Amino acid sequence: MSRLAGTTRRCYDNQWGWWAFFCRAKNLDRLRSVCRDNAREEEDLFLEYIVRCSANVPQALGIVKLRIAAIRNRHVSLGLPDPLTFMPRVSLALEGYKRMYGAKERRRPVTVSMLKWIRVGLQRATQPDHAVLWAAILLGFFFLLKVSELLPPEASSPPPNRGIRGCDLEGRLDGLPCSDFSAADELILTTRGSKTDKRNRGEVKNHFRLKDDLCVVAAVAQVQKPFPERFQGEEWLLAWADNRPIRRLELQREIARAAEAHGGAAHHLGSHSLRFGGASALWAAFRESGLVKRWGRWASDCFHGYLWHSRESSRGITAAMTTADLTPVKSMRGKTPPTVRPGQCHVSPLGLVGREVTLPLYSRASLVVVSGHHLKAREEASIS
Repeated sequence: MSRLAGTTRRCYDNQWGWWAFFCRAKNLDRLRSVCRDNAREEEDLFLEYIVRCSANVPQALGIVKLRIAAIRNRHVSLGLPDPLTFMPRVSLALEGYKRMYGAKERRRPVTVSMLKWIRVGLQRATQPDHAVLWAAILLGFFFLLKVSELLPPEASSPPPNRGIRGCDLEGRLDGLPCSDFSAADELILTTRGSKTDKRNRGEVKNHFRLKDDLCVVAAVAQVQKPFPERFQGEEWLLAWADNRPIRRLELQREIARAAEAHGGAAHHLGSHSLRFGGASALWAAFRESGLVKRWGRWASDCFHGYLWHSRESSRGITAAMTTADLTPVKSMRGKTPPTVRPGQCHVSPLGLVGREVTLPLYSRASLVVVSGHHLKAREEASIS
């Protein structure tokens, strides 16, 4: 079980409890010994469990899959055979449930205009809580942070490598350490751990000071003024003035207000929309998927689902498509090049209409496109 992250183990334990409750109601043992002889009966039991999960209180497909994965993990961890080995109908049932449940609506990204709207409504210079909230929003957006990487965990036993602490931030001036963030021109953030960081190696990213309203270095400097002690140890950085950690819902509330002010729906955005927005802005700026993948610390190509294309990203596409050369490349190996004689017609390559094509120097003929489909040869006057 140590191969799993602590959050994953706790999640599996919770979902295993539902399977145990289901088996207890049927007077069955929770641990099932599945082989070829009893595979059909056990498969029917698992299918009934899937139906119960989706019928009584309809659950998302991800929850149902998680419950099945918890059963499989518990059996394999105890040295028992994988119960799903002889159950092909289980995967088919999950696929059917996926079609019935429908696709989950994509979360919308936080845009730059939303960030500027939030900034106007915050009194960062006079209210320390507003300064902390603004720093949380910009850190999540520019560093593409998950909520678990950004905010203090809400669990009773928080993982040691989640949330930003003051010592995770470092200021620099001209490449040298600078403890005063108001004078620093660079901000370095060390992300201690993530669910995508299986080895808990951590990631280090940096941003430079920007002469703009959305400067993340200046936002952190505004937090340091009222709370300098938070940058000297393991204390949570993103907490209110009464040392109460910022919660996910409190961050979502501010993002929802910005979404409604821009004509959107509050339920389309959440705290994870900061990561969506940062990834989309990075893609719109550089058009390089590898950069987005590395900056967001994604281990697979699933980040493409996070990207929202901007309106300006389509500019020039139509012109580029209309000028594209789609002439196929054909090999002439072992073939004799065709000879063109006066009055002989040939099929024209695409894109040559109205153009004159001169044949090699040893030929006295040239080709003139007379229609969209044919070439006609004509004699070329000899130049004496």
